[in-house]
Amino acid sequence: MITTREKTSNGSDRIMVLLLFGLLLMSGCCEDCEFPLENNSAYPSIDVYAHEEYTELFTRGTDGWPGGTLGASIPLPDGRTLWLGGRTLLSDGKRRDSTESFHSVENALVIEDHGELTTLLGGSPDSATAYLVPPDAAAWYMPMDGIVVGNTLELLACVCRTTGSGMFDYKLIRTDLLYLTLPDLRMEFAEPKVMSNTVQYGSDIIQQDAHLYIYGTEAPHSSGYVHVARTDVGSLQGTWEYFCGHAWGPSVGASCALLSDVSTRYSVFEHNGWYYMLFQKPWPCPRIDLRRGAGPAGPWTGRVVTYYTLETTGSIYTHDAVAHRQIGSAADLIIAYNVNSD
Repeated sequence: MITTREKTSNGSDRIMVLLLFGLLLMSGCCEDCEFPLENNSAYPSIDVYAHEEYTELFTRGTDGWPGGTLGASIPLPDGRTLWLGGRTLLSDGKRRDSTESFHSVENALVIEDHGELTTLLGGSPDSATAYLVPPDAAAWYMPMDGIVVGNTLELLACVCRTTGSGMFDYKLIRTDLLYLTLPDLRMEFAEPKVMSNTVQYGSDIIQQDAHLYIYGTEAPHSSGYVHVARTDVGSLQGTWEYFCGHAWGPSVGASCALLSDVSTRYSVFEHNGWYYMLFQKPWPCPRIDLRRGAGPAGPWTGRVVTYYTLETTGSIYTHDAVAHRQIGSAADLIIAYNVNSD
């Protein structure tokens, strides 16, 4: 975990914390990453510190957390925090040579409650499966982000289908809207929301004035294009509009790419009248950047390197840096990224 202290324009200190989540899956390197600072005079200077508490909490194999990729986190009404888990590692026990073998499931929900973690899985203790399961038995859910509406969690999840044995060997089918009851987080039903097989929606969700802005990514493992949709505040059920660069329209097919070079998950937040997009370049680049925009849909200008993940070396790589705005004090911004290897 990393804490970053920056000086804001009004002279007050702001603390940013980077949490390191460990997962061992496959190798990568960054042979073509660049590290220039672009228009960085408008950005505060950034110092980096370690935050041991959260690093220890999410170390793979600790009580309540078997290990895996983590994305968004959602504050629940009862004070707990829901962390959305992607592919999650489960132990098969010890081999004859005393090493441990693993298998994985496509998703899990992780509950943080007063410093303790509980991982929700499907199936049985002896044969665990993914917690969120789509109607199509040949597909699986990638949970993205959501909001709480009364006693319901509205959760966006990408419906995916495996096409090979590699980590990125899958294709997007569509984005569903899932309804989970609170406080037990039981999935009540799901409905198709965005019938696009090119843009994964739910990279982040923010509220601004009368709208919820929903961010998406096209081709997240190569070019990483940013898309933005919006709907009326209060629920994700309503009619969505899609941004085409100069206007909003009802057709998802008219949505256009606003930026490139972002990974599947990234974050947008407001500070001192500006909107900041925090993102990591597509796998396997270790660079975490910030861009600044005049509004929630941009236009976005400049780029400054916020952090270079030190774990990235040899067979170890990092990906999907995400900000967790609800954690910590009003002056804190929590940032998490995943650490993977063979």
